Amino acid sequence: MIMEMSFLGDLREEINAMPNFLFSLKGHRKKDVLNDDAVMEQLWCLYQKSVQEYDCDPDWAARDALRDVFGIPHDDELHITDYALHIRRGGDQGDYYNSFSSLEELRSELSQRLTSQDIQGGLLDRLTTFPHSAVNDDGLVENKHQNISVCAYLG
Repeated sequence: MIMEMSFLGDLREEINAMPNFLFSLKGHRKKDVLNDDAVMEQLWCLYQKSVQEYDCDPDWAARDALRDVFGIPHDDELHITDYALHIRRGGDQGDYYNSFSSLEELRSELSQRLTSQDIQGGLLDRLTTFPHSAVNDDGLVENKHQNISVCAYLG
């Protein structure tokens, strides 16, 4: 296989578009990966082969190369490890904050704090749905409604 510089450029763009938390999951920093010529050459070979010879999607090929070299998981391998509920009440009541180890626990607690109208209107489902596409650089997905903040942490 003849290495083409355009694939290296595409790979760099793919990596730059990835959230930082993916790299920190395995003790790396995105900036360091991008600045390490030997590592980038290894990733480039894997990436170009996947795209050119196996007709893989460029995003998937970049993630697969990172998985092969560093063990960084694909999105479908990421799992939510913790959940948190924060309700700002203001005044003398103080805020409510609690963490949960399962989605069921979070939904149970939240359903006790929402009105039946809110639940029937889909608010419970909206607050407790955490798409991977919404993950920030810290591995966090946060859903908000008025004074309620619900978080999921990926790892």
